[in-house]
Amino acid sequence: MTKWDLQQFIGVPKGLAELPRLFIECVCEAFGTFIIVFFGCGSVLSPALSENDVVQISLAFGLAVAVGVQINGPISGGYLNPAVTLAGLVAGRLSLIRSILFVIFQIIGGIAGALTLHMFTPHHYIKTRNLGMNALFSKESTEACLALNQTVSENVTCIDTDFSVTPFQGFVMEHLVTMVFILLVLHITEPDPESHWSPALMIGLTVSLCHLLLVPYTGCSVNPARSLGPAVVQGNFKDQWVFWIGPLSGGLVAGINHVIVLKILSKTEYDVTKPESIKKNQIALEEADSLQM
Repeated sequence: MTKWDLQQFIGVPKGLAELPRLFIECVCEAFGTFIIVFFGCGSVLSPALSENDVVQISLAFGLAVAVGVQINGPISGGYLNPAVTLAGLVAGRLSLIRSILFVIFQIIGGIAGALTLHMFTPHHYIKTRNLGMNALFSKESTEACLALNQTVSENVTCIDTDFSVTPFQGFVMEHLVTMVFILLVLHITEPDPESHWSPALMIGLTVSLCHLLLVPYTGCSVNPARSLGPAVVQGNFKDQWVFWIGPLSGGLVAGINHVIVLKILSKTEYDVTKPESIKKNQIALEEADSLQM
């Protein structure tokens, strides 16, 4: 690695003139993550609803991500997620310093969003619904205490491991879902003369898909900053490693895969939806028919 390559990777600002722009980008990352936590976790609290609705929560998080990306994308890139930021670093889209600063401000935005909800939501719903925190699904019963040979008394329950999601299971699910999500993000944001149909909305819909699957398992993180915000405000960090290591490892694998497959191994791109590809296919078929005749 040459000196110039190293400087580009680290991303040290060339002068004071770049600092205001960098600060604005960081603020945008914080604001975008605030939007995700505020609207997404706010949909979990829903004081007027007696029960949480997985579809409602999934749509809220997906639309919040779409709005955050649409607003902040033109300024900072709209990463809004430490796992996506790591993938951007691996793919060569972000420098090391920018990545670190983005993650710090994303965490600040997540905490600010959770704190705002904590201040303006009735205390009963904050307590009973844990401020929209991520948590591994667990089922408790008195029968589980008997299986563990523990004394059963009134109002005492134990976790039934046969019906509960283990930390390792949660980690694997977060890893796989985040990997697929970030593969899509990297693909549709790849510089290309052919514009994709509303990347922000496509990303948001994918986030909704992730939530439809993962909410019953882990509450669906795929974003460590979203998980840490409510955890800090609630002072509850149980199983937080699942919601950091799972998404970050998924982002790392997605970034490496993107670099290897799309930038090294792929020599041509085939897309039947592109007019020029359709025309080439028709010409090839006509030539093949003429040779057969």
